[in-house]
Amino acid sequence: MGRRDFVSLFAVTVRFTLRRRWKLALAVFILGAGVAALSLTTDVNVFATEIERMAEAEQEPSTEEIEAIAGNAFLFFINELLRFLFLSGVIIFGLAVPGGLVARERRSGAIMLWAQHPSSLVRFYGRRFLAMQSANFPVQLAFALLAGISALGLGEGAGGATSAGAEVMILGLLTCSLSFGISAAGIRRSSFAGIGYILLSQILLLLFADGSPLARGFGEYAANVAPFALFPAIATLTSATEGFQAAAGWDWGAAGIVLYHFALWPVLAALALRRVERRPIPL
Repeated sequence: MGRRDFVSLFAVTVRFTLRRRWKLALAVFILGAGVAALSLTTDVNVFATEIERMAEAEQEPSTEEIEAIAGNAFLFFINELLRFLFLSGVIIFGLAVPGGLVARERRSGAIMLWAQHPSSLVRFYGRRFLAMQSANFPVQLAFALLAGISALGLGEGAGGATSAGAEVMILGLLTCSLSFGISAAGIRRSSFAGIGYILLSQILLLLFADGSPLARGFGEYAANVAPFALFPAIATLTSATEGFQAAAGWDWGAAGIVLYHFALWPVLAALALRRVERRPIPL
């Protein structure tokens, strides 16, 4: 594939991706803007702060305190709901960018188009994957900026804002790689499979966490292997980005896990494409 063909394929893939997913991106952006606006205009942490203060005081709250807490509870609930929907939207958008591309084209026979170019199947779809991530990157950057603004509104400072934005950016880019790898394995509904895999990963990582009864004996070996086989926990992503804060050092173990998963899914996709290259159309 010549340079002109590569540029053409790259541009077509970027336009196609953005044209199909712009409504979803807009919906997630609106949710993120809501979280940022709420954080900047109100003190959404008053509820949690008051509950903690009352627990430490170990005394019955007055009627006025109960009414104030009840009023702040609704605001806290709305903020947490919007934050959950925003992070879920970031994940869903990342998963939806590839949209089962390889599996769908293999099923329809369109995968044979790569044979028109003097290039391997891995390179052909690798370039399309790079184009998808290029379309995904500016959208995730916008989401990351909203997450950073929200952190500033909560008083996190520049370091905390950068950490929050980096966490969202990593989450969005990593889920795109995950979805592409699942699609390359022949699963058409890669977004749904990705959501299932992420949810299962979070549950299993919680079960095998340090101090859990399951993380003993043979379970200890499973707990050591789990971070390499399962999607990183949100806490791991947070730890991997805390180094942007001046008071916190880099957690190189968490950063290594994140980098490992960034490399894992493209490698698995390449292996799956090598297998498809030998027999592109299933008999």
